[in-house]
Amino acid sequence: MGCGQSTSAGSVADSRPVQKDAASVESQDPKSSAAAIAKKVALAGFENILAAVADMKDLLPPPGGPAAAVLLDVIAVVRGAVAHRQNLEDLATRAANLMKVIHLNQQALQAKNTYKVILDDFVNCLERIRQFALEYSGSGWLMRIWCSLTDAEQYDELVSELQSLVADASLSVGLDTNSQVAAARREIEDLTAFVKSQPNFKDESSALRALVSELGGPQEVVKDRAKMDRVRQHLGAGSQLTLTMLGQAIEILNANNEEGPHSNIRNSVLRVFWRKVIKFELRIPWHEFWMVFPERLVDVPVPAVQVSDLQTLLGSAAAHQMFKGQIEDYEDPTSLSVFELRCVPDKTDIVSCIKNILEEASESSSAPCQLPTLDTTYEQYGGRDPEAKEVAQWFQKPGSRVAAMVAAGGVGKTCLAVDVAWRLWRCKHVSAGALYVDCRGAFSRDALVMRLRAAAGLSGEHGGMEALLTSLAKLCAADRLGGSLLVLIDNAEDPAAADGGTTLSEVLAQLLMASAKIQVLVTARVDIAVQNMPQPYTYRIQPLTPGVAAALVEQLARGVLTGQEARVVAEACGCVPLAVRLVSEALVAGRLTLEDVQEATAGRSVTVVATDAGDTASMERKQEQDTTVLFVEMVLRSLPAAIKKVAMQVCAFTGVLTASSAAVVMGVGGSSEHEVRAQLASLHRLSVVLQHGDDSFMMHSHVRDVARKLLAEEAPPALRTAVRERFARYATSLLSRWQQLHEAKALKVMTAEVAAHWSDVEQFLADVAGAAAAAGGTQPLLSDCGALSLSPQLLQDTALLATLGNSDFLYAIGNAWMSPQYLMLTQKLVDVTAAAAAAAVTPDCDCQLSYAAALLIRCEALIYTGEYEESESLAAQAVELYEHLRGRDSVECAGALHLRASCLQGQGRGEEALPLYREALAVRQEALGATHRRTTATITHLAMQLSYEGQHAEAEGLYRQVLEAHQRNLGASHNLTAQAVSNLAGCLHELGKLVEAEALYRRALDVYNDTVGPRHRQVAFTLVGLAAVVREGGDLEAAEELYRRALDVCRAALGPRHPHAQMTLGVLKDLLRERGKGEEAEALEL
Repeated sequence: MGCGQSTSAGSVADSRPVQKDAASVESQDPKSSAAAIAKKVALAGFENILAAVADMKDLLPPPGGPAAAVLLDVIAVVRGAVAHRQNLEDLATRAANLMKVIHLNQQALQAKNTYKVILDDFVNCLERIRQFALEYSGSGWLMRIWCSLTDAEQYDELVSELQSLVADASLSVGLDTNSQVAAARREIEDLTAFVKSQPNFKDESSALRALVSELGGPQEVVKDRAKMDRVRQHLGAGSQLTLTMLGQAIEILNANNEEGPHSNIRNSVLRVFWRKVIKFELRIPWHEFWMVFPERLVDVPVPAVQVSDLQTLLGSAAAHQMFKGQIEDYEDPTSLSVFELRCVPDKTDIVSCIKNILEEASESSSAPCQLPTLDTTYEQYGGRDPEAKEVAQWFQKPGSRVAAMVAAGGVGKTCLAVDVAWRLWRCKHVSAGALYVDCRGAFSRDALVMRLRAAAGLSGEHGGMEALLTSLAKLCAADRLGGSLLVLIDNAEDPAAADGGTTLSEVLAQLLMASAKIQVLVTARVDIAVQNMPQPYTYRIQPLTPGVAAALVEQLARGVLTGQEARVVAEACGCVPLAVRLVSEALVAGRLTLEDVQEATAGRSVTVVATDAGDTASMERKQEQDTTVLFVEMVLRSLPAAIKKVAMQVCAFTGVLTASSAAVVMGVGGSSEHEVRAQLASLHRLSVVLQHGDDSFMMHSHVRDVARKLLAEEAPPALRTAVRERFARYATSLLSRWQQLHEAKALKVMTAEVAAHWSDVEQFLADVAGAAAAAGGTQPLLSDCGALSLSPQLLQDTALLATLGNSDFLYAIGNAWMSPQYLMLTQKLVDVTAAAAAAAVTPDCDCQLSYAAALLIRCEALIYTGEYEESESLAAQAVELYEHLRGRDSVECAGALHLRASCLQGQGRGEEALPLYREALAVRQEALGATHRRTTATITHLAMQLSYEGQHAEAEGLYRQVLEAHQRNLGASHNLTAQAVSNLAGCLHELGKLVEAEALYRRALDVYNDTVGPRHRQVAFTLVGLAAVVREGGDLEAAEELYRRALDVCRAALGPRHPHAQMTLGVLKDLLRERGKGEEAEALEL
């Protein structure tokens, strides 16, 4: 609306164009019009300020419009709040008056170059108010009232922040005696006085808690309509709060206060439903779920009209199947678990949630598509369209298999690759599927394979690379359109860094050989090769063209810069998208000036000329990277202190971060998590963090590295220590959660989370070790602070000892957990718990038990690496401790006895091991049952020892007992069943039953190939057994080939120091000599 329109109350809200009077003074004077708008807003009250703020949105110069838009959003959220309306309306009204001050005083603020900075600080404050108001607008508003004790404090902080801002915004009020200017000055003074008025917080929370307690507590209130009506009237929300809504809020409060399986469900309505209807089950059969859902939602309660809508939506078998197909992520397709329901968000009403799920199901193909959403800015400026078309067209040519997009960090590899992948998906070229694998932090083969397995929906128990290749081949074979399967491997420079790219090259070759229909798109900062295959099609991504980069700056700057200034900024940033975005947002926020950018450019150009040498392409990438890092550091150093502090804390994450995980690292309690959401929103607005999903963010590696540099240089020592310790707490809590998922057999959920967050666990391990596991691996968060100390309190709070003591869980993760850094962690666990036990003034049972648990964790890790002598000493100490603390017949002591016997057996001291196995078995059978996995593990080891001692008949009976238990409990295709088959085959070989033994060995190998893959340690053991049977049968040539295969697997899976690897080398040498190949035998080595 034009500022020259009539200033009557009705005209403020009327956006219709009117004929202006050329003689009107107001039509010619924006200051007069602005003052009139300000007066009406001040007099209008909260309910009528919307239109006037909308007018200011059009009148304020950039970036005032976006700030006004945020304020309008805040007002809308406040109007939807169920509780604390008076306090929230007061904050919104103060904010509106502050905006009027900025509007009236804009010329003076611009003259002092403070206009943009004040607006940026104002938007940060508005985001905090918005998140505060959202706490009382969503389904958990009553939970917030009931549990939060900091509302008054946060309200006072927000008022104080607005008062500080209005003081800054009104400092430059002119002293002009012109009557119109003087009137504007008086208007500003009045508005400033309102914003600065004393806060008057109305404590609804305490009064409501007192009333509910007086009425008998939440459980009683929800049962009595009259009591609920009293609570509703007390809140004073009028018709906005119905009794059904209040009842639902109370039930959500009750569900949140009570621990149980329902606690794993995000959606509050489904959480209450599970608690009240399903109760204590982690999962139920799907047919039982459909018997009660959605009808029993009335128990939540959900309004009858919504239940009716859901009955219509889910009223067919087809709808049931669509819903199931979208959320199913569990090993057993016949049942539904609480972990699968975690995918239902808690942002909208339950009808909208279910409707969205069904719509996504109807639009999706049966083939998997895991591609991330393209960044909105990338889609808007469209600067990479010709390049995306070119690469997409290359993939559609016959014989095109693998392409690599190579560029320095920040140039836009990921966005361009995702754009290409989406184009191929939409045109049905990759109709077999499109998988996305983020390799950030995957510095080993095992970590890389873990990410690939997760993308294919395979858990650690499904096996390794071979199982992955089989799964991908099945996806290709299932496609009826004859298209390809695209695997997009992003950030491949990390796996390439560990061993010069050898592992990555091998894995790429294996992927391509799995099926002729598999195509691979790789992004990396270094050149990529594929083992024994032609060089990939390499597309070297250049920075944006100057015109496109300038257009991007203009779009981001939103009118703050002229076209010429935008071109200057784009050129200064080297046209690198990451630098362009960060610098543009900093210019909009007033944190940088054009002069700052130009000065940095001048300094940089001298450096580049002085060091310009070497390979042209490599030098160009280095220059682009140097330019980007220069501006990243400039932008981060320019951030407001509070926002910079947040960036310096969340840089601890190497993977995905959310508000809840960031709150842990920032030391913020749950009731203040909305503050973290507001701060992350501010970082996202400045492009310091990037959106990764609906509720998650990531930091670009350049930004993360610079933020860590600032953490080391600028943060107080106390903050540096706190960040490291809190991040350790977060990482160990991840392990604990994954163990819970493993115990609940939600293996696909677990695998997906492990793949997404394993890099954070590796960060924790690097911090504990004080060094990277290998060259190019994850570096400690703060390399100059030494190794991170572990406290007994951390171990107790996070149950780390119990988690790492669960070998089944670690086995399910895969081999990525076993690293030199993990071995250092196990030693530290022993040291910390030993010191705590020794420091106890009086004998402390808990400290001693922790020490014993740490000894066994260390013992098991050393057994894995074949260091039996040291591990036996640790196990012996654990036996002594458990015998003293729990008794010789305890389950804990039986576990220690089992491990000690394993160590003795590994050293060839089987006679000493045998009685220990028998003792452990008696306890485990009594306490755990004959078919428990720990019981069968002891039976297996006992049978092995009996077999070594020649008692094959007894051993055979034990092996068959284990095989029967595994087949019944785990199925014929489980890798533990294969191990039982292999063990029985070895026993039958000793009994001379060669035909049956060979058949069983080959059966075991078939299962291993489908589960753990052909390079697993168990494959090596089985190949050696099969080779021995074949050798004894007289086929020496076939036996030699099997021994060679076994030795190759030993080299990869066990290493040269492992006793089994050395034994395999010895028997192969013996066979070679037997066949007259003595020289070849002597030359053979590990």
